[in-house]
Amino acid sequence: MRKSFTHGQIHWRNMSNKTSLARDTASYVKDISIYTARGRPKTNLSHHGGLILIFLSIIGISSTSPLFAQSSLRHRKLQDQDEYEKIRTSEQQVLEALFTAAGGNDWANDDNWMVVTAADGAAGNASNGVCSWYGITCTSEGFVEKVELSDNNLRGAVPLHGLIRMPHLKVLKLDGNSLMFRSSSQLSSEDPSENTTTATASINPAVWEGRIFNELYMESMEGDTAAASGGGGGTVTSSLQYIDLSESDALGGTFSNLMEITSTFSSQFIYFPRLSDLYLSGCRLHGDFPNMAQLATFGSTLERCSLDDNGLTGTISTDFGTTMTNLRVFTASGNDLEGNLSAFGELVKIRHLNLRGNSFTGTIPEKLRCEDSTSGATLLEKLDLSRQRGISSAGTTGLTGTLPSFSQCEDLRRLDLSHNQLGGQVSENFLQSVDPLIFESASLSSNLIEGELPGKPLVRFDADAIDLRDNRITSLEIDLMCDSSRSGAIAAFGCDAVLCPPGTYARIGRQEEADEPCLPCDIDTQSQYWGSISCGNDQSVGTESAPSTTPLDTPVNTPLYNEGPVIEKDVLLELYDATGGEDWFNKVGWATESTPICEWYGIQCAEDGTVESIDLGGNNLALVDGKTLPTSLFYLPSLKYLILKENTLFKYSNAELEFFKDIGAANLLEALDLSSTGLSGVSGIQGGVTLNEIHLDFNDFAGSTIPNELYSFNRLRILTMDSSNVSGKINGVFNFLKNLQVFSANDNKLDGSLLQGGYLSTLSTLRLRNNSLTGTLPTSLNLFVSLSVLDLSRQKSDESPGLEGPLLEFSQMPNLKRLDLSDNSLSGPIPGFFLAGVDPDMFEYADLAENSLVSSIPVGLKSIFSKVYLQNNKITSVDQICESALKGSNLEFFGCDAILCSPGTYNYLGRSRSYDNPCEQCNISGGAQFFGSTSCEAPKELNPKDAIELIYSSCGGPNWISSTNWMSGNVPVCQWEGIQCSGDGSIVEISLRSVSSRPRH
Repeated sequence: MRKSFTHGQIHWRNMSNKTSLARDTASYVKDISIYTARGRPKTNLSHHGGLILIFLSIIGISSTSPLFAQSSLRHRKLQDQDEYEKIRTSEQQVLEALFTAAGGNDWANDDNWMVVTAADGAAGNASNGVCSWYGITCTSEGFVEKVELSDNNLRGAVPLHGLIRMPHLKVLKLDGNSLMFRSSSQLSSEDPSENTTTATASINPAVWEGRIFNELYMESMEGDTAAASGGGGGTVTSSLQYIDLSESDALGGTFSNLMEITSTFSSQFIYFPRLSDLYLSGCRLHGDFPNMAQLATFGSTLERCSLDDNGLTGTISTDFGTTMTNLRVFTASGNDLEGNLSAFGELVKIRHLNLRGNSFTGTIPEKLRCEDSTSGATLLEKLDLSRQRGISSAGTTGLTGTLPSFSQCEDLRRLDLSHNQLGGQVSENFLQSVDPLIFESASLSSNLIEGELPGKPLVRFDADAIDLRDNRITSLEIDLMCDSSRSGAIAAFGCDAVLCPPGTYARIGRQEEADEPCLPCDIDTQSQYWGSISCGNDQSVGTESAPSTTPLDTPVNTPLYNEGPVIEKDVLLELYDATGGEDWFNKVGWATESTPICEWYGIQCAEDGTVESIDLGGNNLALVDGKTLPTSLFYLPSLKYLILKENTLFKYSNAELEFFKDIGAANLLEALDLSSTGLSGVSGIQGGVTLNEIHLDFNDFAGSTIPNELYSFNRLRILTMDSSNVSGKINGVFNFLKNLQVFSANDNKLDGSLLQGGYLSTLSTLRLRNNSLTGTLPTSLNLFVSLSVLDLSRQKSDESPGLEGPLLEFSQMPNLKRLDLSDNSLSGPIPGFFLAGVDPDMFEYADLAENSLVSSIPVGLKSIFSKVYLQNNKITSVDQICESALKGSNLEFFGCDAILCSPGTYNYLGRSRSYDNPCEQCNISGGAQFFGSTSCEAPKELNPKDAIELIYSSCGGPNWISSTNWMSGNVPVCQWEGIQCSGDGSIVEISLRSVSSRPRH
């Protein structure tokens, strides 16, 4: 729909879309007067249920139209102070029952528990006495909001019914204790001598089961409520958002038992429609994987779920994937689940999937390979399907089929498919979309991969990033892969640093150090393939490796540890004993007298035979009860790299305080990786002054800010904290870490404006996807001249608009390869010199989708237009770029649809690039209103700012005679020319008399 303002009169061209325009612009703008050029009000609109309509007089839509009907919201309100007190009293009784039943007198911390003064319970005191109890957090009204008693020595039965029925409880953390969950009837029927405490017998069943809570304050499904006494049927809705019962080593039982305890009593069913996090790892659960009826209890809001290290069995129904529509993180490693993986291919939002060490068989689904174009499942960051031990009907073990290319998995960082039976060759486009600066590793070892190893897809990564040992590789593309100009081990050892050639072997299938060469096999047992880890099946066959230059039991000249020089073997054995070495996935050489420590799995030594690197990532290290991670590791004199990621190392609260206290002794330590180890803090880490690389991803910092200790590293180059539950501002990163090159903190809760008070000329990669950043893009971003990757996408949510304001030019960034600003609220036109300085051949993409960018696409983007994604914005024209960009290209046949689908048409890409995905006609009135629509849905109601911007984009704003401040992200809408607001910032008047546009010819 095109419109122009001429001499004070509004002329409409193509009235067919006036309904959609009204729907888009009418919602939320209050008390508006529309003026003609003569200054007389055209129409005055009064308040209408809090929603005031604009443009009604212009397009003739009645204020009584159903387009503007309000959706009603149901509010439940507590009626008086007595009702407040009833809830607070009931909460106190449940917590007292918890203390009594779980051995409160023996808790590690029981500060203030069971201490309630008369004043605390007085009417009108919103503080509530229990709010001062250790581990209890309350709302401002005094209701219990969080119960956090992790690793606090709770032992015995727990009144789970009562806890989950607390009407305001959002967080329940009881992990790391020895808990049992029983109903009151189960307790009364059990032998008292078998219970941890006989005190449970005296607890009122109404308290234990939560029936003391008046159902008036508990929302129920379909409006049903149960009686205040707890009798009768119905469905009760819990407010819980976060449940962690992991490492409850006395829990046991089947998942069905747990569901019965948490879901039913007195014919009542408890539903968790707000639950986003569920952690049940290490609970000794056994039996079949939960069915759909059980999982439906947790609703479709579940985002993170961990069931690691239990004894779960059975197959996974395909309904699992279609039901868990918001699941982002799912881990179930260390179980005995079986069948195929098709259900996991239906998880459209999955980012981290860990099924290591189960019994799955079959092939990897297309959607997990990012090959199904109809799926949104291209968000994978971490995929672990290693060590599947299931046996198929054909007699094969583990996963089979051809190795996927994962060529469209652009966010992938970690991939582990090792110890399966995947075959075929490595594809020429293997991992072609991933960022090599951020990508960490792909383990493909111990499969049936065959043929020649192509150089093109692999030379993008360091030699040790792709592990292909123990396969059936017959040749390498030597010119590319073994080029001496490549850095690291390849420059020193040539092809041996890629994979040991046929007839030789090494413990890791390649040479990384001078003292661990590829060794020849005996003729009779000569290995056939590149990357052999043994000669035949006997790793001891072949020429014996040179012994360590330092005797195993000879003290090394090191800093004193426990008043004596450290013996490196003893230090490593201390680590082995403390972390359950007998249960490690790989313990080759460990704790054997005849094997030098430099040949132990995961250990690399310097030329003098001292330990230089410990890499035991993902090796099932788990702290033994009563043990802590040995600080003696930091006294190893040559230690440079300590990689302990993906293990269970910080099982107890504040364990890091003990571990980091001696980190200063490691005066050569360069890299530390404690990702996915259960870390919750880094107190003391600042002592490691030599560190230049720190990885803390996939931990839980409990919503705290980025630790100040991390700001003390002058030499730090790489810092990653993805999915670590940190919040707050990020200013310190840019103000203190002046040598930082890579900073990644995706999927956290960071908020506020970006880059206030500092910039980093050294920064090459900045990834802050899926946080809660707000404000405009700061112009100081243009000073980050070394940037290669910038990802600020997905800041927008139901609670926040994300990043707003105008799009920067990014015209002085010659190194920029990837730019992702999608799913924000950026507005205004695309700058004429946008990305003018990038190298078209090296540039990979700019994703601007799901914003509010308006007007047309500048001609300057013609050389990279196919790499710029603009779907679902408010683009009103592609005329300027269409002809010049397409001429002579293989997309010329598709016309302007190759740029963006025209208004009234759509497809899932927002543009047509092949005969298989044409732009389709939208038959819904008002649907696909702008260029680049990906769906045919009718437009949703807009907020006031969006509604005003729509006036600009739909009414020829760039041609207006006067448009002071319009579309200026750093200027409030109320200061835009022609806009008048009330004292509370609500728009009350739009005067278009001074911004009338020139006529179009």
